[in-house]
Amino acid sequence: MTVQKNKKRAVRIKDSFIVTYVMRFASFIYSRILKSIFAFLMTSYDAAEEAARNSFAASVYRKAVKKFSMRGAKQRAAREIERSVLLGFSSRLRDMFLSAPISVFGVFSASFGLYSSVIYIMKAVAFDYERNFTDPAAGAVFLLLSVCFFSSKLSVSQAFAGSRFFSFLINDFLGIRRTEAHEESEEGRRATNIMFMLGMILGLCTIFVRPLYIVAAAALIAFAMFVMTYPEAGVLLVFLLLPFMKTMSLAATVILIAISFFVKLIRGKRVVKLALADIPVVMLAVFFFLGGVNSVDRSSSIKKMLLYICLISMYFIVRNLICSQKMLVRAISCCIVSLGLVSLIGIGEYFIGTPTLGWIDTGTFDYIRGRAVSTFENPNVLGEFLIMTVPTALAFALAKQSDEASPRRRFASAISALLGCACLILTWSRGAWLGFAVSLLVFALIASRKFFAALIIASPLASLLIFAKDTAIFDRFTNFTDSSTSYRLNIWRGSLAMIRDNLISGIGIGEQAFSSVYPAYSIGGAEVAYHSHSLYLQLTAEMGIFALVFFLIFMLFLASRCFSYLRSCTAVKEKMMCMALFSGIFAFLFQGLTDFVFYNYRIFLFFWMMVGLAVSYTDFAAIKKKEDAEHYFSEL
Repeated sequence: MTVQKNKKRAVRIKDSFIVTYVMRFASFIYSRILKSIFAFLMTSYDAAEEAARNSFAASVYRKAVKKFSMRGAKQRAAREIERSVLLGFSSRLRDMFLSAPISVFGVFSASFGLYSSVIYIMKAVAFDYERNFTDPAAGAVFLLLSVCFFSSKLSVSQAFAGSRFFSFLINDFLGIRRTEAHEESEEGRRATNIMFMLGMILGLCTIFVRPLYIVAAAALIAFAMFVMTYPEAGVLLVFLLLPFMKTMSLAATVILIAISFFVKLIRGKRVVKLALADIPVVMLAVFFFLGGVNSVDRSSSIKKMLLYICLISMYFIVRNLICSQKMLVRAISCCIVSLGLVSLIGIGEYFIGTPTLGWIDTGTFDYIRGRAVSTFENPNVLGEFLIMTVPTALAFALAKQSDEASPRRRFASAISALLGCACLILTWSRGAWLGFAVSLLVFALIASRKFFAALIIASPLASLLIFAKDTAIFDRFTNFTDSSTSYRLNIWRGSLAMIRDNLISGIGIGEQAFSSVYPAYSIGGAEVAYHSHSLYLQLTAEMGIFALVFFLIFMLFLASRCFSYLRSCTAVKEKMMCMALFSGIFAFLFQGLTDFVFYNYRIFLFFWMMVGLAVSYTDFAAIKKKEDAEHYFSEL
């Protein structure tokens, strides 16, 4: 009876005057859009790429590649790499590690812990060494670990295979293929003497270096070897750990992944995909190079140029390595986990810790107790990260998966999305709020006319509820009399004047170059600025109008690829994920109207990685994808 009543109520709502006319309005908007030139441009990428592939320039390029083919040199290089001492040593070391009994590592832990503890006592007693807690604690921890290791009778690979946590982390989360567990081998047992000597040598090194530094160095070496062996797993780790890593650590990781990809490419274990849409990205990298060498402050700009080119290369790496459906799901899962952790830190910081008081006009917004920054040191930068990731988490929560883990994954995604929305509010970033609202609108428009109609009905009600409950949010949205708004308006006016005098070549990349030229064009009240507070003004000011043109062309290609894919794709789950990725990128670019969103290097890297994911998703419409990501994880 209750079910019938609910059905009748739903029918009455559906046939109501308001819903009927909203649906008609949504259908009218859709029909006008689908018949427009805009719709033609947004769905013509495949035709444009086919025309480019059959063009005269493409045929000349193919003939040149065939004529000056380096296949012989590549094959010789591949043979040399396969026979190289380094590759053989790394393969043997990996096999020895997997087949070694865990008790062997107990020998290392006991040796290192004992020698480092003895060295600390000798330095403290005989040489009046400054006493501290961490050095003896490190030795004690290693001695305790040795007891745990000695109690195990398994090999390392058997322990990993038998552990649900490590099996999930290594095989399911990072996508490294399952291999048969190695039995204890004679070679693994012979590692006992090596481990004892290694522990003794490293323990003696604590005479000069603190134990924690030695442990950190060993962990970095192990991480580097892991990334060199499994570059796809390295990409996934960057997606997961990006908010928690320093810029130079990320750059070093990108370089490691690039080297690993290049080596595997030469060995024939990876392939390179290039498309028409990649040409503007290559040209943009060229303009970054020119912006470094042709700068008013060359010494500072060259350093930034090298970093920008290093980070933008991650677009091509993601595009070529994350190229199966399972790998795409894993990459998005890493983003969602990262979103949840970052949001928890931001919320905890706001309510339990000390939120930052910077970037607040306390005279106008005295009711704001602070702004959440989480791991990004700036609330606007945190907002940029959130608006790119929350849509994907929402889509992951809504889209039904085919595997058994679907309910758990969808629930976790929903929690991360809710945490992200809450943290986004606590950033008090109007640009991020507006960008997120626009991303929801874009998502609803792309999804269907029913979504669009529901958004039309729900938006006024949701706005009334939010603004009635918290007038602070309404005031933050509508009050433009604060110093931040007037400051940005004056910077934009000064930046436009500066662009007019440097329209073709720009002034060079970096805040030093900008701050050295900008004062001559500054407006009263905004005499000091390190950037123009607009992505599009900044690109033009630093690298000239053609850099902006190529950037906009690439964004047009990306949008056209996404819409072409959505038109040809029939799987609801994959369509929803593509829509979410595009909506997050669009929100980021929309916030770029009022902020220089490339100012933070980590966000710059994350943007190009998300763009690479979106392009990989659109590749499903062009070629048949392999369902199993383990194919791409051939052994070194």
